[in-house]
Amino acid sequence: MKHQPTPRIKKDWAKREWRSIVSNSDFFQSDIRRVTKKIDSELSEPTENEFGKYLSGSASLAALTAAHAIEMFDASRVDMGWELIATSLQYFLNEFKLDFAMGFPHAHPGVTNRASLIYCTALATKSRSVGEWTARFLVETEAKQGSKLRPQTPNEFECLCFQLAAETIGVKAKPEWSTAIGMGMYYPLWSADSIRDIQDAIDLLAVNRAALSLEVLDDYPPFETLPFTLFPVEILAVLLIRHAEQIHFDFGCIESPLCHPPAEIEWEKPRLLARLEDRIRERYDFPEVDWE
Repeated sequence: MKHQPTPRIKKDWAKREWRSIVSNSDFFQSDIRRVTKKIDSELSEPTENEFGKYLSGSASLAALTAAHAIEMFDASRVDMGWELIATSLQYFLNEFKLDFAMGFPHAHPGVTNRASLIYCTALATKSRSVGEWTARFLVETEAKQGSKLRPQTPNEFECLCFQLAAETIGVKAKPEWSTAIGMGMYYPLWSADSIRDIQDAIDLLAVNRAALSLEVLDDYPPFETLPFTLFPVEILAVLLIRHAEQIHFDFGCIESPLCHPPAEIEWEKPRLLARLEDRIRERYDFPEVDWE
């Protein structure tokens, strides 16, 4: 289970990823308009595959809006950047809730990664209802031995989330989860006692997690989509859960507004997303849980 960083991951990986996103910024806004137009058209004149298109459209808008947010951060428009991140996360959650409502018609273990990303984001942004809902989903999914959603060999990130999720909803954690954490890259941060230990752990972990972002370790690498490639939600989650009084995130290669969520995020729902949710509720039992 112990993760060894590959030699190809360099310490400036986050800066290079950031530059790559910004260099392609000309396409983001036009692509957002294109995908928005497709969803709007589907809402006005539904086709046989409308809900599949809402799934893919939500996923696309989540990634495109996150990329546009990073462009805003790069231009020092931090407030606008966080407005776009909030929109991105709402579309990401909408995709997951629709998949959940439909019974995960294309079930695969990558669903657990998505749930874990939402869960850690909820911890990092202090969104209690989403955190508790996804925590229950993770623990219940892991308990179903025959489920297609259950990873047969959980990666370090998933074991970390199973452990945190069990603590969130007050159920007994499995020993193998803590064992995996103790053998893996998250352990130095998990067990850190002092500011110095925390800082050293963050420095090491920020580089090691890049291998999970940039290298395909399996079919569903944990942090393959924006904003999660550059939003270290699992690091922030551990800091908040284990070291609430000692948080100090200051690692050069990953230092960005994404590492410092505002105390309060404005979760203003886009009109298109509100219309989309209304349509989904006409057909499915759509979870009411939302960012707060």
